Amino acid sequence: MQGAIQLISVWGIVVPLGIGLLYYKNAEFNLRLFIGFLVVGFITDVSMSIIYYSEYRHYITHVITLYSLIEACIFFWFISKSARHKLAVRLSTILFWITPLLWTTLMVVRFLILKASPGQIFDPFYTISVSFLAGFTVLEIIEREDPVSRAIFWILLGMFFYCFCTFFIMGLLNTLLSERIWVLNNIFNIITYGFYSVGLWQLHTCKV
Repeated sequence: MQGAIQLISVWGIVVPLGIGLLYYKNAEFNLRLFIGFLVVGFITDVSMSIIYYSEYRHYITHVITLYSLIEACIFFWFISKSARHKLAVRLSTILFWITPLLWTTLMVVRFLILKASPGQIFDPFYTISVSFLAGFTVLEIIEREDPVSRAIFWILLGMFFYCFCTFFIMGLLNTLLSERIWVLNNIFNIITYGFYSVGLWQLHTCKV
């Protein structure tokens, strides 16, 4: 059962990615960048699956660590372009710029000096930050009087759901417990792809 869930989690991204590429021309720049991010996510998931069953399995942590940086930056940038509240825009913009610096610092201190994964600190930091900002922006959109793209709404909802649900799992990265409950991360992935698919499907109705 867990093997089937993992397989769906890896290949499930094909659904929102395919929809996004189909209606790519209807999307504005921030949504096009998000679709590009899904391409990176797909390549990363497939690469990790291949590496897992090879002699280079120990490099998976490095792949996850690098992908976390890309994901965090894309999420903060997307929120900064979607929010209207000054505080949310300012916070997400600041976090977008300081995240690479924080990631690099943790790489030097924890990976090179302490020989530990920086993800145990970095991942909980960005997931809780994104969940707060994305959730705040979703509520802002609901209360906003001026219309907003339904695609953006569903993608932000997906970001909030994923980051909020995986916050504790990311904090346990590279521990025995994380391996036992990693199936939950796969389930959250699948549900998140559902949110993204609904959002990107909105692109077929009109230009956003």
